[in-house]
Amino acid sequence: MKKDVNLILFGLVVFLLFSMVGITLYYQETYKSLDESHAQAMGKMMETEYQLNETITEVEKKSKELDNRENELIDIINELDLSKKKVSSLGDYYENLRGEKETLENQLDSAESNRDRYKLNLDEKTKELEVCEKDKKLIQSELGDAEKTISTAKGKVGNMSSIAYSLWVDLDEIESIIDDDIRDDLDDIRDDIEKGKPVDEGDVDRVSDSVYEVYDKIGASKNLLRIINTIISRLNTILS
Repeated sequence: MKKDVNLILFGLVVFLLFSMVGITLYYQETYKSLDESHAQAMGKMMETEYQLNETITEVEKKSKELDNRENELIDIINELDLSKKKVSSLGDYYENLRGEKETLENQLDSAESNRDRYKLNLDEKTKELEVCEKDKKLIQSELGDAEKTISTAKGKVGNMSSIAYSLWVDLDEIESIIDDDIRDDLDDIRDDIEKGKPVDEGDVDRVSDSVYEVYDKIGASKNLLRIINTIISRLNTILS
């Protein structure tokens, strides 16, 4: 009986030993498998972390590039705005230039019209002056002839000398007006026309006034000459 109990106990001990060995081997295999799974998981996690870091670095790089692109675009937009403002300013400037050009062209047309008018007036005054000079020379010639006749009848007509003197004074004044006033102003006007300069209206007015004055004096001289000729005619009648 005691021997059977010992066998049973021995059998239980052996069973427990085999059970413990089996359990140990089972857990050892299980732990090894778990350790390998853990190692694989850690490797994948580290690889994933590395890839994530690479991705973050790439994203940061792309972000910087995008920021740079954005700054470049902002600079380009600012330059375009500035260029647009410059173009607008240049447009206004050219519009002003166009307006000034039209104004200058109108002024030039007006100046050319005035120049042509003054030139025509100058030609008329020149012709009038030539007529006056011819009349003056004719009067001088007739006056010389009259003086010769007057000198023969000087004792009979006492006032003939004073009339002749007055006539010579008028002729000298006419000569002075023509030489000192009209010719200088005509030369100034002619120079302005030839050089394309605006004609001074004062010169034109002075020429006109001087020509009218010469006309008046020529008329007065003709009246005096008629008086002298009348007297000479009477003297010739008397002397004959």
